[in-house]
Amino acid sequence: MELIITLPALCARIFSNTYSNVVQKQLTEGGEPSLKVNCCSYLVLSVFMLPCLPFLALETCNTSFWMPMILSGILAAAGNGCLIKALSRGELSVLGPLNSYKVVVSMIAAFFLIGETPGIPGVTGILLIFGGSFALLRRGDTEQFSLALFLRPEVQYRFYAILCTATEAVFLKKAIAVSAPFTTFAVWCILSALFSTLLYLAAALRNGNFDTLRSTFSLTPRGIVLLLTLAATTGIMQFSTNVVFKGMPVAYALALFQLSALLSVFFGGVLFHEKDIARKLAASAVMIIGAVIILLA
Repeated sequence: MELIITLPALCARIFSNTYSNVVQKQLTEGGEPSLKVNCCSYLVLSVFMLPCLPFLALETCNTSFWMPMILSGILAAAGNGCLIKALSRGELSVLGPLNSYKVVVSMIAAFFLIGETPGIPGVTGILLIFGGSFALLRRGDTEQFSLALFLRPEVQYRFYAILCTATEAVFLKKAIAVSAPFTTFAVWCILSALFSTLLYLAAALRNGNFDTLRSTFSLTPRGIVLLLTLAATTGIMQFSTNVVFKGMPVAYALALFQLSALLSVFFGGVLFHEKDIARKLAASAVMIIGAVIILLA
């Protein structure tokens, strides 16, 4: 029975994660600031989740739930903001597959925090991800391989997002372990809305872009439709992630999540007319293999 629930949730997670990136890119290409898109998507989710609070057994939750959830909300707001900023500057077919670096970040964190040394499979996986990303980041066949490829602004923002979301996953898993997936999801939506709103307003005040609340949060009719779509895909993505984490070991789940890289390349070519799709698909496949080797070693 658990498998019947977990497999559809896994498929929903892979598709919704990629399509939410598509909508985020469409919104920023339409002129909306990345932090505004980040903030408004979480606010829409929180509007639907607030009425659910009285029905959740929050009175039984203690610090083992609330501390990871607060940290998860902060990291979700920061990480998703960085991801949207990256998508506003770069190609979906490049930035999506770079998510494979999340497992490398987790491995490095494990080395420094708990002294876990990677073996031969881990090193092999890192080399595959590194090599695949060089092929992925090239612009045309004439550009030489160089570490400077990783210094492009959109790539840096993508890595900031990976760092935040990889760390967030650890805290989220801790919260799920002591509560129900829906309880964690509802609280995550509300806390992420709170912290992303604070982040957006702080940035607007700092840049002198804050006039009134109405003008700061105003959207075009097309923007509203896209925002509702984004909120729906984000909600599906996060809830299905919680369900998968509840029913499957995290390593297996994260390995299967990497399949969204191929979907990102496909959507980048079809919806945004990005080039060199065959090369990017091949590079993404190499990176997926590297991530799977690390996670399943």
